[in-house]
Amino acid sequence: MNRSIEKKITVITLAFCMSLSVAHCGEVLDFVKKNLTEMVNILTVLRSSPKEDTQAFESAKERARKIIVGTFDFNVLSRRSLGVNFKKFSEVEYNQFVNLFTDLLFNNYYNRIKDLTVERIEYVNENALSDSKAEVQTIVHSAGQKYTMEYRLYKKDGAWLVYDVIVEGISMVNNYRTQFDVILQKQSPSVLIEKLITKSEL
Repeated sequence: MNRSIEKKITVITLAFCMSLSVAHCGEVLDFVKKNLTEMVNILTVLRSSPKEDTQAFESAKERARKIIVGTFDFNVLSRRSLGVNFKKFSEVEYNQFVNLFTDLLFNNYYNRIKDLTVERIEYVNENALSDSKAEVQTIVHSAGQKYTMEYRLYKKDGAWLVYDVIVEGISMVNNYRTQFDVILQKQSPSVLIEKLITKSEL
């Protein structure tokens, strides 16, 4: 390779890494890319299976759940989605809420992506939000359409975990917080829990 070109590439790479901080450079993007690639592979195999193959469907869903549980921090997602209303919950109520909300988030996320015929995922950018927080911006190409998805992550015990997803400019956390706030402004946590139970049974 021409030394001049090689030098320019090195400078650009270093500048990019410095903008992210040394601790973040490439690490967050690799984490998101790895998990999204695994999800796409699972869904690709699922689509090639006969529709009546319920075992393949359940197997794919279980493998997808393991990936998603290892990607998202559902406890942080739950707390941020409740906002100040978190204080209204007893410990027992909150733990029940986290379990139900985890199921709801998984099912919503899984059902959304399983219906997409992903042609390509474009990894646009990786930005450091702080020493322990970062975001990865992606564009999903599907059936001639483009969908922007931003993953917000934080570092916990040396591992990166997602605490919010922004789809087409809409924050998943803010969206749920608005819905929950409407309920909790007038009703008790037990009412919200009952609503989540009802949704899980549909």
